[in-house]
Amino acid sequence: MAYSCFSAQSRQWLAFLDESLLEELTKPQPILVLSSEQQEQVQLQHGSCFRPRDDATSSKAVREKMRRDKLNDKFLELSGALEPGRPLKSDKSAILIEAACVLLQLRQEAQQLKESNDKLREAQSKAKQLLSLASAD
Repeated sequence: MAYSCFSAQSRQWLAFLDESLLEELTKPQPILVLSSEQQEQVQLQHGSCFRPRDDATSSKAVREKMRRDKLNDKFLELSGALEPGRPLKSDKSAILIEAACVLLQLRQEAQQLKESNDKLREAQSKAKQLLSLASAD
């Protein structure tokens, strides 16, 4: 993956994130599901601190899934906005890296346009001064 819009140090950091940290973060985490017999054993061993799964916990899981689905939809929307007409990317790290790159390019372009605008305003001001001097003569 190319990171041409970033400094060499940033590219090294992003490559590290791509290769190791992001892989670790995106690994599915195992979910521990205990049978009622196992739950009783845990309660006996550790006291009453164990809380069995109830409706509140399952509704929390449903809310979390809805949140993840909404977040995934936003990633796809961002991917589509970054490269209209191209197939959508599903790799979240690639989408974020590309978004950061596009933002950096847009900031640089905005700075160049601002500088160009300032130069044009200065030239316009000088032209007005020359016109007023010429009309005064």
